[in-house]
Amino acid sequence: MRSVRNSGSAITKEGSAVWGQFLEKPSAVALTLLTCGLAVVSCSVGHSETQPVQPVLVSYAPPSAAVQRAEAILRQRAPRLTAGERRGVAEALAGAEIEHGLDALLVLALIDQESRYDPRARGPKGSLGLMQVRPFVGREVAKRHNIAWQGSRTLLDPVLNVRIGQAYLAEMKRMFRRDELALTAYNMGPYRLKRILAQGRALRSRYAARVLKRYVALQRQFPLGRLAEAL
Repeated sequence: MRSVRNSGSAITKEGSAVWGQFLEKPSAVALTLLTCGLAVVSCSVGHSETQPVQPVLVSYAPPSAAVQRAEAILRQRAPRLTAGERRGVAEALAGAEIEHGLDALLVLALIDQESRYDPRARGPKGSLGLMQVRPFVGREVAKRHNIAWQGSRTLLDPVLNVRIGQAYLAEMKRMFRRDELALTAYNMGPYRLKRILAQGRALRSRYAARVLKRYVALQRQFPLGRLAEAL
């Protein structure tokens, strides 16, 4: 989630020029700060009595209450994750509600179906991690969503695995609209599903049914449904 705060102090023409130079030739430190999603810029122009421009803060942290709730669920169901990994995955889950409009409980249900919350899980066809992403799929999704990719080992990082997996699920949801179809496409691939639908064949996805059954169970145990609604 993005929030911007500015004191409203006037920026002089000289200050604007300095700022323009900063944008044209940013320092290595500034680039590092911007990459991390937190930019702090301050400058003082003129004589000592001139009031300095106050910092501009940009934060991308998801709501703390949503993160805490997701973390509590993971603490209960994902004992193989370290405390730091639980925190990172919880932030990714809460952030996906904002970035992709995905219900975090649906993602958790998918994780349960795919790996039983085991971050080191390996599938028979090479799928890896919490959301059982296959490397060739993960590479392309990471590229489309500007997620760092360092080979298949990327998918053994629980946080990156979830970020990539839920980005792919969001793509399937945009493509097929309905949760059942999005989950089926996540499991069998979108092109195979499109062929089945184009042929008018009956679609009975046991995979989607299992995920949705887990989803309903999570909704009953955590009745707010969406983690972001914990705010």
